[in-house]
Amino acid sequence: MLSTILSPAQLLACEGPLPIEYETQHLQIGTALDHSLCAGDLAGYEQVIQTTESELGLAMREGAKVYVWDIEGWFEDGINHCRTDHDIGGCAYRNTNTIYTSVGSLEHELVHLVLRNPQIDDFFNEGLAELYSGTQTRFGSSLPSSNAGTSARTMDWLTAAHFLRWVRERWGSEKLRQLVRTRGSTFAAFEEVYGMSVRAADQLYMSEAPAGYAPLAGCDHPELPLDGPGSRWHAAITVDCEQEDTFGGQVGLWTRRSLVIEQAGTYALSTDGAWLAMAGCSEGAIATMEPRSELFERDVPPDYASYPSTALRWFEGNTIHSVHLDPGRYTVSIGSEGFDPAELNVAVWPAAAVPVSPR
Repeated sequence: MLSTILSPAQLLACEGPLPIEYETQHLQIGTALDHSLCAGDLAGYEQVIQTTESELGLAMREGAKVYVWDIEGWFEDGINHCRTDHDIGGCAYRNTNTIYTSVGSLEHELVHLVLRNPQIDDFFNEGLAELYSGTQTRFGSSLPSSNAGTSARTMDWLTAAHFLRWVRERWGSEKLRQLVRTRGSTFAAFEEVYGMSVRAADQLYMSEAPAGYAPLAGCDHPELPLDGPGSRWHAAITVDCEQEDTFGGQVGLWTRRSLVIEQAGTYALSTDGAWLAMAGCSEGAIATMEPRSELFERDVPPDYASYPSTALRWFEGNTIHSVHLDPGRYTVSIGSEGFDPAELNVAVWPAAAVPVSPR
């Protein structure tokens, strides 16, 4: 997860390792993945770029070359495709407008190409890349000011992302726009822009910041239609790699929908697809982080339970499952086997008139 400048020799060594298969407004993408990228995946990459540009007042150069490997293919004989022996997930090269990355780090590297400021300190550079790539944030193990002078390999990544998300929520993105344009030490520039040193901001941050923040995009998925109060949510959904609500997976296609539970109780859920998954949806500030042991006692845990990956409770298709759901918003994911277009039926409905305990 580096943003560096290559030497001429390195540029020759890294020229075009994969054929270009996909093209978006900003990107030309070649992959060594064992599955296809669908319209939803490509739209998601563009959304990361557009959000970062809009928030920070920057513009990414179009025509970026992006080369993507799966996790297994990222390292060859212990050396990753960034040509280093360091355990990093990807790299963005500003002078060639090129990214080499494992698939899980792609969004992070896209933010680096938008930022393009070679002088910004790693703590801010990596923190902003985590923030705008859609990562949930939470407290790290250090104060922000104690990361002055650290590198991408020695800094506290959790603190960087969480501190900058708190800064954005407290003062807005306009001041972040000023900060990313500064030259020299970003820690010194912070005092110019915010009227206080990072050391002074430590105290406010520790006293005001919530335990965590959900990703900026939240749970902005299409709604699963509801028949009426006390009735069922259901839909016949077409998954098609050409559609922007469809994503490519290891063994097939999948899509997401949202629904809101008003009353705690036992609910049934079913799909004729290969699988269905649910997660409780967190949006904005997360006031408290419950112990993981308690979160996973629930039939459907909240999406921050297995941070940094989303916690989904998985269910096989073609069977009716019974789960306890508390009031709140939920994300439902539905998947098919194979990559041909398919129509998937999904339904969620109250399975008992009287609410029961999840324990």
